[in-house]
Amino acid sequence: MKKEKYARLVELIGKEKADEVRESHAKYEEEKKAQGIKEHKRLERMVNAMIPKKDLIGGEYYNGHRWRGKHVAMWDAEKKMFLTINYTMGGFYVEELNHFEDVAETRIDGFIPFEIINKFEI
Repeated sequence: MKKEKYARLVELIGKEKADEVRESHAKYEEEKKAQGIKEHKRLERMVNAMIPKKDLIGGEYYNGHRWRGKHVAMWDAEKKMFLTINYTMGGFYVEELNHFEDVAETRIDGFIPFEIINKFEI
């Protein structure tokens, strides 16, 4: 907390309460920083486990991660996109998703494939 803000807070609520606010604010900032580090490490682990785009097989289904919803998608080699079925407003539709490699530096949702889903006959 900046000195000017702290001084103004002391004027308004007194030193004891201002110190409590300062301490609470410092604790919040530390927790926020720790959460950011934790989230960064989680994302780093996911990216390290990601199957590179060049190694994907067309027509195969992959288990993976995306921030908005479905965690299974099929790789369409011609479109160079993942396809997944989505449900919105009472209807199903096919949604196309970029590979995370293509959108990592943007705010666009991408799919991070971890493993191929093996098909088997019953």
